[in-house]
Amino acid sequence: MRAADCAQIGLQLTGHAQSVAADVRHRYEALPADSQLRPTKAVLREALNRLSTGPATTIARVQNRARLIGALYRALDRLDTHTTATAHTGQLNRS
Repeated sequence: MRAADCAQIGLQLTGHAQSVAADVRHRYEALPADSQLRPTKAVLREALNRLSTGPATTIARVQNRARLIGALYRALDRLDTHTTATAHTGQLNRS
């Protein structure tokens, strides 16, 4: 792979990871303090650490960005599942 192509892919993945991390952070901050999903903070902390290391210009770093995006989406899925379940439970309690 050409270095310029690798750098471009890394740049795109970095932007995507930042966007997904912002979504995770927003939903995480909306959780109640006693939520069981508070470990999501570890994923956010790891994302911040990895994204602060500079551009992903090697294949190994590009792969790490892709793995980070996968971890962020898994965290987002857990948050979405929790939010949906909580909303559904709240509707049942009001009935």
